[in-house]
Amino acid sequence: MARRNVRKLALRPALPRRGVVWIPELAPERAASRLARFRERFDPQASRITPHVSLVFPFPTALTAAQVTSHVKRVTAGWPVLPVSFRGIESIQQRFVVLMCDLRAAAITELHDRLYSGVLAGHLREDLEYQPHITLGSTNEPNAFDEMLSEAELYFRDSITATCRELSVVRYGDDGTITLEATVPLSRT
Repeated sequence: MARRNVRKLALRPALPRRGVVWIPELAPERAASRLARFRERFDPQASRITPHVSLVFPFPTALTAAQVTSHVKRVTAGWPVLPVSFRGIESIQQRFVVLMCDLRAAAITELHDRLYSGVLAGHLREDLEYQPHITLGSTNEPNAFDEMLSEAELYFRDSITATCRELSVVRYGDDGTITLEATVPLSRT
């Protein structure tokens, strides 16, 4: 019986997933604490990451944190600090409840679009229309969704403000952890 030459394939570990987010310092303080309490009840990610606006959604990559950070620095060089407000509740796919960016939404969208250039160009999610927002909660249960949406509409009637001063490169672990790897300030020349 002839032996077949069979090579053992080494299984490669999964590529790390990275993203770029803005973690706003929200005002007024009572609105920020209300948002935190709401997310604790309704957002499974609340214990893993503070309220944030995703600018580059999680993507698997062989790029290092330093390479992604370098790209973010190039794209945001000279980008102004932006005063932003959040107002208006929307639902996405009858699963997510989000607080929409109101003032400067177009500027945040432009920043998102520019980040998906160069080394990140191939990672753009064309299946999603980008609208800057903070996720308040998510569920797959229809009754829980209706409750979450109704409460959000009551809790978040007033504008919440923040200033976009920096972006963060984050890593999404296979175990659900989210680690801040780097921070890039805006308005650098």
